[in-house]
Amino acid sequence: LLLALGFIISAQVVDFFIGIGVIHFVFILEYAWLATILAVGLRRSNDFIEAALTREALQRTDQELKDSQATLATIIDSTADMIWSVDLDSYGLLSFNRSFWDYLSRHRGIAAAVGMGPGELLSSEAEEREWRGIFRRARDEGAYSIELAVPEDSQVFSLSVNQLLRGGKAFGLSLFAQDISERKRAEERIGRSLDEKEVLLREVYHRTKNNMSVIISILRLQANEIGDQRLRDAFAVSIDRILSMSLVHDKLYKTNDLSHIDLAGYIKDLANQLISSYSLPDDRPTLVLDMDIVRVTLETAINCGLIVNELVTNSLKYAFRGQRMGEISIRLKKEEEGQLSLAISDDGAGIPPGFDIKRDGHLGLRLINSLAHGKLRAQIEFATDRGFSCRLLFADEEKANA
Repeated sequence: LLLALGFIISAQVVDFFIGIGVIHFVFILEYAWLATILAVGLRRSNDFIEAALTREALQRTDQELKDSQATLATIIDSTADMIWSVDLDSYGLLSFNRSFWDYLSRHRGIAAAVGMGPGELLSSEAEEREWRGIFRRARDEGAYSIELAVPEDSQVFSLSVNQLLRGGKAFGLSLFAQDISERKRAEERIGRSLDEKEVLLREVYHRTKNNMSVIISILRLQANEIGDQRLRDAFAVSIDRILSMSLVHDKLYKTNDLSHIDLAGYIKDLANQLISSYSLPDDRPTLVLDMDIVRVTLETAINCGLIVNELVTNSLKYAFRGQRMGEISIRLKKEEEGQLSLAISDDGAGIPPGFDIKRDGHLGLRLINSLAHGKLRAQIEFATDRGFSCRLLFADEEKANA
């Protein structure tokens, strides 16, 4: 339009100046006018193009936003969990999804609608007070989650409450309720099953301990009928070994943890039991204990108990023969790099000259080696410079399973 107008005006001006004979000036003026018109036209056309592109981008962004909102609304409306929002002041409904509407319709016979308050949605004053307390807590404290039981519907919900903000100020609350009734019932079934299994396992430990007691009684009766002292001593050693295993089952029966046992407490009771059975009160050696709190499995406890049984029995029988009673020391320590150190020693006479533990050792020492290497996978060291001592180094199960 500007270009057309410019040409018309230019033609009139040219005709005028041609009429008065100023032809060169006319051409210069015409060219200048056309250049101005072209520059203005180009700038305006660029503005029009940019405006059109901006409008198109805004329309596209607006459509994408509408599509995203529609998708989000569809997702929220189709989820099985209840989602709704309420006004912060009146607690009236601002919005809700299909699951919320279905729940109220099915369980309460209520057709939910925007603007309905707690009094219209809830069936009792007590329930209304409970929900108003939930709303007040979210208004005062912010977001939080609770488990909410609905006894009349036999359901349990995991409820999350959050504040809705506009311009940094809360105007409402959003609520998300997930039905966890079946999960809670499954947890209760598992809990009852575990309780039953724990009772059964305790009964197994108790009966095992009782059966071992019967075996010990039978062996003692049999030993009393044997005249050969060497055989009677062999029976006594076997009885002590069975007692060490019986003590483990007794401790597991009495503890709260049926899979692990306090190794230090077990060794202490075992050592005191051996000392009481092998010596009179006036002739008993002093028991020195230095033990960390360590929890191990049943198998490890039995293997350690059998080793302690052999070593303490050997000290009681041979270390202090012909001299006053000294000390028996037991040390259980947590070492670096996930290792446990168990050392049993005495300050007695030691082993006879020329005695080779590996070559001349009797059944007890062979049993110690077998248990240490085969069961515990332990490193074992013997020392005879001051009395007799044995040290085992094996894996700490608590560190290995951590």
